[in-house]
Amino acid sequence: MRAFTSGCVCVAPRRSQEMLRALQAGDFARAEEIRERFNSLESLRNAHGPIPVLHHAAELANIANTGPSLPLMADLAEELRDKIFPVATGLLGWNAG
Repeated sequence: MRAFTSGCVCVAPRRSQEMLRALQAGDFARAEEIRERFNSLESLRNAHGPIPVLHHAAELANIANTGPSLPLMADLAEELRDKIFPVATGLLGWNAG
């Protein structure tokens, strides 16, 4: 595997690269451990839309001021943002660790 795409790389780029290196080395057990850590945000993205969830995740984790949602895209409810916040900040902290 030379590369892959992941929205969660925006929140935890170091860990995403770690997963890529594990895959390239054939260490699928380690790659799966890392993928599991991303799974909570990926599950939210799958359930509620990859773009709006990642948009809010980047802002809620203080990665970037992402501004208003794109035209024709609904903003996410406060309750959902409350679910995204701990997941995004947790991934960001894990990335730094």
